[in-house]
Amino acid sequence: MTNLIDTERAMLDLEGAPWRYGAAKERAIAERFGMEPVRYRQQLAALIRRPEAMEYAPIVVGRLRRAVGL
Repeated sequence: MTNLIDTERAMLDLEGAPWRYGAAKERAIAERFGMEPVRYRQQLAALIRRPEAMEYAPIVVGRLRRAVGL
């Protein structure tokens, strides 16, 4: 079992969902997490560095890590 909180799992779940339009994703971020996309991305960047995130969503985290050059 992972040590991620519900919000962190929800962030990874959101990243795993298909998004056709960036604006729809940004709206979902604001509605679900109550934060601006910039703050969300900062938290996501920290989250994908954690081994618990890789354990919870290895495909999503691997894709995100490759996208940022980790």
